[in-house]
Amino acid sequence: MLSCGCRFPSDCSDCRLRLSLGHVGLSGGCASFHFVVPDKQAAMIFVFLGYYPVVKDYLDHHMKSKVLQWVIKFIIFNLSILAAYGLMIYVFQMPDVMTDMGSLGRFTGLVTLLAGNIVFIVFELALTRIFIFIVIFSVLTFCAR
Repeated sequence: MLSCGCRFPSDCSDCRLRLSLGHVGLSGGCASFHFVVPDKQAAMIFVFLGYYPVVKDYLDHHMKSKVLQWVIKFIIFNLSILAAYGLMIYVFQMPDVMTDMGSLGRFTGLVTLLAGNIVFIVFELALTRIFIFIVIFSVLTFCAR
């Protein structure tokens, strides 16, 4: 049963409305999952990039070429961002997402993607350091036993 008391999302208009970005409902007969956050843009980016640490770990351990690793990582990042913004603008009807940056006008998307790529480099380097710390901490903890 869903949180509103219906058995299926198609039973009432309230459940169908939850399939909007305000309450992203991933509902199967008995489960309902909602994103109730004030910043819907941040929630979408989290949904589309939340898996990235797993992908990074896989690429770091299974690919020899660092250049190819970075190329694939940038492709994954850019496709994820473009998919998230595409869904926000065209599916969830949130055109104000691109106008949040103000007077940049038609270059807002390009500037956002460029800034995102710069932040992605910092994120990638920070995540690498975190992974190294976790490995060292795990080894030290295991050896101390």
